[in-house]
Amino acid sequence: MKAKITISLILLSALILTACTPLLPPAAPGPEPTGDGEGQVALANPASVYCEEQGGRLEIRTAADGGQFGVCVFADDSECEEWAFFRGECQPGQPGSDAQDETPILVSVANPAAAFCVQQGGESKIVADQAGNRSGVCVFPDGSQCDEWAFFRGDCRPAQANPLSALLGVPAPEVAVDDLLAQIQAQLGDDAFSDGPAVLPLVAPASSPPLWAVYSTGMRNYDHTPLLSHFVAIFTRDDDGWRELARIDLDTPPGDDSLLMEPLPDFIATGGVRQAAIEPDHIWLTVDGGVGAHSGVFQLLSFDGTALKMELVGSSASPGAGFIADVNDDGQNDVVLDATEPYIFCYACGVRHPYFQVYTWLGGELVPVEISALLMGQRGTPPDEANSQAVALARAGLWPAALAKIDEAAALAGDDDPPAASGTLRWNRALIRLNHAALLAAAEQSAYPLLSQVFYGDYAAAVDLMRAYSPAEIFGAGSPLVVGTAAEDWVGELSGYLSSSADAALAVQPELAPAYFLRAWGRYLAEPADPRVRADVASAAALAPDDPLYAATLSMLSAPAP
Repeated sequence: MKAKITISLILLSALILTACTPLLPPAAPGPEPTGDGEGQVALANPASVYCEEQGGRLEIRTAADGGQFGVCVFADDSECEEWAFFRGECQPGQPGSDAQDETPILVSVANPAAAFCVQQGGESKIVADQAGNRSGVCVFPDGSQCDEWAFFRGDCRPAQANPLSALLGVPAPEVAVDDLLAQIQAQLGDDAFSDGPAVLPLVAPASSPPLWAVYSTGMRNYDHTPLLSHFVAIFTRDDDGWRELARIDLDTPPGDDSLLMEPLPDFIATGGVRQAAIEPDHIWLTVDGGVGAHSGVFQLLSFDGTALKMELVGSSASPGAGFIADVNDDGQNDVVLDATEPYIFCYACGVRHPYFQVYTWLGGELVPVEISALLMGQRGTPPDEANSQAVALARAGLWPAALAKIDEAAALAGDDDPPAASGTLRWNRALIRLNHAALLAAAEQSAYPLLSQVFYGDYAAAVDLMRAYSPAEIFGAGSPLVVGTAAEDWVGELSGYLSSSADAALAVQPELAPAYFLRAWGRYLAEPADPRVRADVASAAALAPDDPLYAATLSMLSAPAP
């Protein structure tokens, strides 16, 4: 089972991280120990650290019920509840960003499930059952909802039609685990992690003894010598008591990729290790961890009855770096590494670009799945022509058109689609739908929807957002499309994204008038005197002669300078 990680994503992440604020904040000095706090680990609150990193001032306030919560106060005297700011739900200067209106949710570390919900276009809400127990749910734009941790793990999806494949085997019996936890805690010492170990009863094959997974939780203590990594161990229980069968430190590289540099988790919450159904010959475990102030890491482990093995690792600048889902609805779960890029402008700017890498189990190993040409036996058929167009559109970032074309190909093929890792209509359709849904949600939730519509591939919708302004306002200094927006301090990045995205789109659809207009604006932002600005507007006007914005802009750009 050879793990393959896309090198381009690693290089992209490295380039981005070198240009942005470091994800790992400087270690803050801990408070002086008190008599009753001996052995406790002083931990930085990631939301508080993030507030100060972004130029805010942290204030601790007391609610009416006596509970305390943190508020991030900005230079313009606007303010946000610190965790709402951390999750991107509240921004400096944003109307209604008054922390007094926030319902404080007191947590000691970032809730990656809530952050992941918001990142994926949902709304995180706290609900209470009849007994008064509070829990988080993620509410999606279509009105469906999931328990936020189930959504985070991939156990539930928006408007989910097919549930995840069930675990097959015999569940571990209910037994007392206090002695096992005490044994592990004694091995670790009291200050290696901020919380104690946790136990996960496993569903094992009928031929296997009962099994339990034990894993570390909380934040690693960087003052501990030696510095310990988080771990997962497999135990069984017999007449002689608990017996360890296998253990793995979570800084272990996946498979044969011994040189792969991926972050290991600094923090694992209770419930952060889950069993997943991938295939029945192994026990599969997923690990969702936190890294630094707000990054996430996802790890997939397998246990063959003898050894634990790291199969896949994914990391993200936001919580939620992977999940399990039946992506193509074939009844078998797949692994999705989520490399969504939140640093389009800045982490808190509210503009992101979803990216995914999907793996499926085929031929005794996990293999990556890509949007690709059909298998040789299907070449030259009507479905092949439509599929090839869909692949080209997807690679150009024209996701609405790609989805329409792959649906056409699937309708032409009917049931004629042999199983394979790649090169099938079923997989191409599933991958295009996955990206289409994520990019559409990102556009609907974006703090700068003009660019997010370009990423989604709806250039007409992006131009529609410009029509409220005159050509002189669009192609002029201090454009209202820039000043006072999330892009104001990132004009160079905005220009580059518009130009490169339009280049790719026009290579596939050279008749796409809105793409010419947006490329013209992108080039204008980089260099107002660039002669290609007028040439692109002229192309847009020629392709859409009845469009008043294109015609008026061409007229303005063609007029002699005063």
